[in-house]
Amino acid sequence: MRRKRFLQKFENQSETIYLFLVLIFIFFNWLFITLAEHLGPPDVYKLYGVAEKLFSGNFKIGIVPPLFPILQFPLSKILCLITDHMNAFVLAGRLISLIASIGVCGFTYFFLKHFLGQHALLGVVLLVISPWFLKLTSLPITDMLYLLFLCASFYFFIPMQPPVKKNKIWSVAAIVGGVCTRFEGVLLIFSGFFNYFKFKKKNMLYLLWAVPLLGVLLFLFSRFTDRFFAHF
Repeated sequence: MRRKRFLQKFENQSETIYLFLVLIFIFFNWLFITLAEHLGPPDVYKLYGVAEKLFSGNFKIGIVPPLFPILQFPLSKILCLITDHMNAFVLAGRLISLIASIGVCGFTYFFLKHFLGQHALLGVVLLVISPWFLKLTSLPITDMLYLLFLCASFYFFIPMQPPVKKNKIWSVAAIVGGVCTRFEGVLLIFSGFFNYFKFKKKNMLYLLWAVPLLGVLLFLFSRFTDRFFAHF
């Protein structure tokens, strides 16, 4: 009888357990890469310069989304207790990416749960085993944090069945976070606007407004291929 209850309880909590195992896998992958790579990519040094300017009161940083260095710099000051300044800054960026990747998995799971039901966990596993996702999880750059805001903005716009009360202000906050994290976050404003009318008004004609935007993007791709194509 006890064995039957234990198996039933395990079956009811199986998805939670598997999700926990996925998070452990992400953490150990992050730890392995962090221990193997002491230096960050070139973008880290640019972010460090931006952070130093911002926290010294110099706001002449050009057109640089400031959110990532704003989060990274204070955390690096705490980590300076165990390592030097530059390594602490790199480690702070890696920690932000790790936390963001956990958030991405969470939003992905709940998003897929709405569409795929019990197969949502499989979608999360396919995401997590992607080599590029695992690499971005440990990189001290903006990619994973931006992906978190991207997932959050769409999740809070999707209507759930049965209805789940979700405050749209969180979607707006995610869009603002995306804009403050990467240049292409501006696209979240347009995508959020289109999604609002698609799900709220049920009118697909609003999506035709994306045509002029697509033309602008194609023009930018043709003029600034190396930079814009890599970002968008």
